[in-house]
Amino acid sequence: MNINPIDKIQLGKKYKSSPQASTELHAGGIFFCIPYEEILIFYEFGKVELTREVIEYFRPMDGDAEIAEFNNFKAVGTVQLSDRNYIECEFEEFTMIGLPLKKNEDILTFHCYGKINIVEAGKAYKLSV
Repeated sequence: MNINPIDKIQLGKKYKSSPQASTELHAGGIFFCIPYEEILIFYEFGKVELTREVIEYFRPMDGDAEIAEFNNFKAVGTVQLSDRNYIECEFEEFTMIGLPLKKNEDILTFHCYGKINIVEAGKAYKLSV
């Protein structure tokens, strides 16, 4: 019997990525950076939200406006079981397909790919306490 991996997800709780950064290197070597975490929250009836939270006001290129843009980011999508028994999160611009780890079920791992620009990346999110 296959266990539904979606049943292992804790609804209404935050799953956070490890720290990430949006960076730019401009003329003269000026370094800009916004360190942030991504947060996944799963809800009843197959709803999932992805938001971002700035870790520190570090070196944004466009000041407060850029920090606000990161903190106000929100993608709302659906979560369902794929035909291969994987967790599939479907958002307007990208898809995430993955599973919880076996020994560390509080960590969800995903292969993410964009629908428009086809950028692919692996991501992991850990249940926040």
